[in-house]
Amino acid sequence: MDVLQVQGDAFSEYYLHKILPQEAKLAPRLDAPGAERSWRPITSLLRNAHRELRGSRQVRVTRRVLLDPLAELLGWRLGDPEAIQTSLGEEDGSQPLFLNGSEKAAARVLAGYPRRSLSGPSARGIAPPLRPRAQSGPRAGAGRSHLGNPAQRV
Repeated sequence: MDVLQVQGDAFSEYYLHKILPQEAKLAPRLDAPGAERSWRPITSLLRNAHRELRGSRQVRVTRRVLLDPLAELLGWRLGDPEAIQTSLGEEDGSQPLFLNGSEKAAARVLAGYPRRSLSGPSARGIAPPLRPRAQSGPRAGAGRSHLGNPAQRV
């Protein structure tokens, strides 16, 4: 089966859900019953994982409740997590992801702490990446102190 991708805001939701599936040239390529069969167990898994991870604080729970069952539903195989030595001691590292029975890893998966923002600093206290400040001129802010304008002080 070929993959159909629709990108952008060119089509309304009505068109994508009501008219497009009835298109004579496209209908043989769509597998609506197969998509429905796949969608139901995945949404159920995500709801259950969200409920179980709500009070958890451990990475292995994320792996057991979410990653392992999701990989099984999608027909993927996850290898064993590798231990890595850090300055804090031995920690769980990433695990290889194998697709379609392949023996070569397609990617590596790192289970994260439940309820942790992926864009913020990590749970171990590593600072987020620095972002340059917006400047209005070549030396914006030059000569200013943290005390403000001396003429305004009393």
